[in-house]
Formats: sequence, structure tokens, C-alpha cells
Amino acid sequence: MKLTVITSADGSVAAVVHGHLSEAGGGDVVAGPQLKLGQQVHEVDIPEANESLSAGELLQCVGRYVAAQGLA
Repeated sequence: MKLTVITSADGSVAAVVHGHLSEAGGGDVVAGPQLKLGQQVHEVDIPEANESLSAGELLQCVGRYVAAQGLA
């Protein structure tokens, strides 16, 4: 699943957006999250993340992926 993940300065997951923000568009108006100081955006593809996961399970899955990849 393509996800855009925003991590906080401490490495924790602050937000998850379905899809890659860089692929959004097709029109003149594109909206996205407003980053706070120290936050980073990561576009990832996590195969084990899917629509059948609950919100809590998705956050846990993304958190494990971010930590394993050293993205924080």
C-alpha cells in the first residue's frame, strides 16, 4: 500500500495519508498536511499494510516499518 508518512522530530508517527502526496494533482488545487518544525515526510510502499487493518493496526504497522527502515 502506498502511504505518505509524517514523522515527528522524536521519530514517532504523526500522520499517515493514503497514497503518495507527490502523485496527487491533476488540477490546479492540491491540498496536503501542514508540517510542524522537525517533522519529515516519507513516501513508502508497505505491502503488509492494507485496507483490512484497523486504524490502530495500521499505525502499529507503519511505526514498525519506519523504525526498521531508520526513517525517523
